[in-house]
Amino acid sequence: MKITLLILITGLLLPQWAFTHSLPQIDETKLQAYQAQNSSLLDFISLHTITMSTDMVNQEACQSSLAAIDQKIAEGHHSIALHKAAMSCHLLNQDNQAVIAHQTQLLALAQLTWDEDRAKNPDQPIWISDPYSVYQLLTLLDYTVVDGTFILAQDKLLLEVYASKDTLFDMPFYFDVSTFAQTYDSYKPENPHLNQMYTLMFEDDLGEYNAVISLAFEGMPEALILFGDLIIKHIKTYPAGYSDALSFYQMTAEQGSAIGQFKYANRVFSDHIESHYPQAHNYLNQSIQQQYIDAFVLGIIVRENGLGIDKNPETIQALMELINLNTIKPGVLEYELYNIYSAENKKWNKPELAHAYLKAAAE
Repeated sequence: MKITLLILITGLLLPQWAFTHSLPQIDETKLQAYQAQNSSLLDFISLHTITMSTDMVNQEACQSSLAAIDQKIAEGHHSIALHKAAMSCHLLNQDNQAVIAHQTQLLALAQLTWDEDRAKNPDQPIWISDPYSVYQLLTLLDYTVVDGTFILAQDKLLLEVYASKDTLFDMPFYFDVSTFAQTYDSYKPENPHLNQMYTLMFEDDLGEYNAVISLAFEGMPEALILFGDLIIKHIKTYPAGYSDALSFYQMTAEQGSAIGQFKYANRVFSDHIESHYPQAHNYLNQSIQQQYIDAFVLGIIVRENGLGIDKNPETIQALMELINLNTIKPGVLEYELYNIYSAENKKWNKPELAHAYLKAAAE
């Protein structure tokens, strides 16, 4: 689910000076009023996701959705995702006046929303209307978005997004999308009994966010990853759910999610599911190409332990060289490897190797 965006507008470029550390602090009341939000807006965004994906905007999609999007905005339902979709469609239609209008709204919303300190603080994350707007916001800020997943923390549902600018493996950003999950009610499960079963299984974890299960059944990658994680968390109580968790990770991997690819490979190699080794290697390599740090760590471990492939020092060295091309803070990867190899478990515990990586990190 790697999202990349180049906004090419004749005579127009989103000004880099628009996003600086001197941006005004967030006024929660003003923000929530400005990004007017209700279930109809969220259902609308879900219905028109084809225009929310920067890789999918095309004439056909715009013809079917642009009028409805403009009407929604005219009604006062402002969101970054809506304005970005409208701007992209008007750009295709060469309607420069409308492009400028939506660009102005995008910049205003981004300035009102963005607070880098809060975005890097899971205890006080930025509130935002919907996951689609999160990805658009980071792209407007010139970040390369790697992937994202939902996490449950502080009695909130957060979207944890991995993105980078200039360097690999930046800190994840956190956005409070609790309202999105609370008001999402358009899903009609094909098997309500299965939906209800999982909801009951995870009710203590999900709290007010049972809609995550619905979102997962609908195929939303971020929700599928969380769903899989919950199953693994409770695997001793519900061992029959293991195959479901693996399939959820695989579904996200097939959609191109770097986190899903890593999660799938991690389960396969950690649990020694040899029949899945070839596919796991394929996904792991794809995740590495998307520059997801956990995938680098797992890739090195897998190669050092010769899982599914010959233990080839050249491939290990190639990985190590790849992350030393001025794209990562020195020692970060080595320290992550130290943490893995120093863990007290039967799979990766190798004290000598752990100390070697810790020494490399310190150097």
